[in-house]
Amino acid sequence: MCLSFLSKTPFEFKFLGEYIFLEQKDDQLQAREIYDVFLQPLCDWADARILCISPHDLIENGMLRVSAIETPGRGGYDDKVAYETGSGIKCSFDYASHSFTIKVLGGDDPSTLRSPEVYSGEIPQLSISVPQRLAQNSRILEAMSQAGTLFELSLGNLAANHDYAFRLQVTPHRLLGLGDKDYIKETTRDDPGAILMQALSIFCPKTCRLNFESLVEKAESHESYTDAAASILAFVKDRQLRLFEPARHRILLISPPNSIIEQSTPLACVWWVGVYPLRGSDHRRAYEWAGGTRSYWADHVESLARTIWEYLKEWAAAEPKTKEAITAALNVLHTNCSLVVDALASVGAVVLVDPQRGAYKVVGIEPPKEAFRAVAANISVRENFDWIGYEIKYAVRYEYINENDHRRIRWLKFKSQWTFWIAVASMLLTILGILVTRWWSK
Repeated sequence: MCLSFLSKTPFEFKFLGEYIFLEQKDDQLQAREIYDVFLQPLCDWADARILCISPHDLIENGMLRVSAIETPGRGGYDDKVAYETGSGIKCSFDYASHSFTIKVLGGDDPSTLRSPEVYSGEIPQLSISVPQRLAQNSRILEAMSQAGTLFELSLGNLAANHDYAFRLQVTPHRLLGLGDKDYIKETTRDDPGAILMQALSIFCPKTCRLNFESLVEKAESHESYTDAAASILAFVKDRQLRLFEPARHRILLISPPNSIIEQSTPLACVWWVGVYPLRGSDHRRAYEWAGGTRSYWADHVESLARTIWEYLKEWAAAEPKTKEAITAALNVLHTNCSLVVDALASVGAVVLVDPQRGAYKVVGIEPPKEAFRAVAANISVRENFDWIGYEIKYAVRYEYINENDHRRIRWLKFKSQWTFWIAVASMLLTILGILVTRWWSK
């Protein structure tokens, strides 16, 4: 679960809505994933392309199981589940402007989810494919079926500082990384099915990318995949693509019918929001988590650079601040603070004014956005930054029913219905007998 979004051209990633619909078929878990993306390019972007990484196998018989929804927000089932549940309020689609709008409750922690926030964007002409350089090699496709899938979004020409939005539907051919199945035997004679539990995970975007690259590197050790794995890694790394993480990330996990999700609350860069029954559903529930760089800025290089610069602007004018003072004031990891301060100094955003104390102050009065992006792109910072991330581990618990059990269930249902109607008929005959007796006695 989760996608990583990579690009060489910078953009502001405002919102990512991740809605995962789980289904149980026989004794297999299946998923359908919806991703609502809201972004704003920071410069004119000709032939805009975004590379995506999924932790699952998305290719079946040579076909990529990813599609773009042309008119999201029209009030269908997905819209109602995503935006009438939990912190979501509503969504809409405007045909005149061809734009998608959502409204969700805002707040930077669970206690402040109150004021609605609105995200809106024009839907671009979107095409989706596996990059041609990779799709032409059957060994590469086979390697990706074991490690996860790369695919590319082509969005046409995008204008700077203009809001765009789109919805992706991902239906994995095979979920990778599933935990072992744990069968619990039936407890009563009338319970025809065993209880099945299976573990899954939702990863943060950076973990998803690193896991993918790690699995591809392992594939290099297999003789049949050596060249394919090398080509996949080269494709990602040679293009100098940056990972972009959303300022706000909303995750909604919808359970299979008649199931329970035993969730855990990870002690990391994501918070547990709540669980909600779905109206009009067959005992489904929605489980919600939330995160993003706006709330967890210390785990994101560009956001940390901006926060350090803003702190120095406010507090270092009269008395320049040392790295130790910045670390203590912002309550961040000192190694990360030191890396980012050095990177800010290298691009001229801050200056070392007291070498003896190692104290810094800012340069200029306006936030140097280009400098923040340069710090985030700094290879040394990216390789040495100590980030936390998150992995939401959970288990789906549901009743597994085979074909023989289905026949038995149908018989039990029929028998119970037959018994019910006999009881109704008996009651009616009793009432009729009483009425006839009273009438005859008159």
